[in-house]
Amino acid sequence: MIISKRDIDAVSELVNIGMGKGADMLNKLLESHIILKAPVIKLVKKTELKRELQQYVDQELFAVQMGFSGDFSGDAKLVFSHDCANKLVHALMGVGVDLDIDEMDSLRTETLNEVGNIVINSIIGTISNELQFKMKFSIPSCMQGNYDNIITRDISGVHEGILHARVHFIVAELEIEGDMVMFLGMESLRKLPEAIDRYCGNMAAV
Repeated sequence: MIISKRDIDAVSELVNIGMGKGADMLNKLLESHIILKAPVIKLVKKTELKRELQQYVDQELFAVQMGFSGDFSGDAKLVFSHDCANKLVHALMGVGVDLDIDEMDSLRTETLNEVGNIVINSIIGTISNELQFKMKFSIPSCMQGNYDNIITRDISGVHEGILHARVHFIVAELEIEGDMVMFLGMESLRKLPEAIDRYCGNMAAV
């Protein structure tokens, strides 16, 4: 299945719209001024993803995972290094570094789940609405582990295509980097160009 540059550009546009919605929701919910910078979107092969995520290979990671099913199905993960996850929690919640381990673990899980739920839902929801896909979402879950625990198990599964977006959160003058990875099946990839044709046609008619 060939995904053209035009298709990737259209997906990038939809991801940017979704990120804008996600930032607005995070600002209202957390009462923090949050900016999500426009990401670069890539469609990568299984064999290429490790190179794209090279900075994570030897690190402890946190990720929020959410599955989606229906006309467009797969799994999305928002991935952070341990350091960036902690920075994000401190920046958003305004907490100091004197929390004990259990308190920090609980707060980090709660915050990352909330952020991941909003960001992933906003992005996938925008793609779903604009491309007229009927979809359902699973409940988000926060994961902790190394690269193999978080990423490799999905690469070795049934997923045929991987959309990768590097996400930059700017909170309280801190720039915090994460990566959103969408693991897609062949059927979803097959539907994408046709749906984008329809979307572009609708936009041209406006």
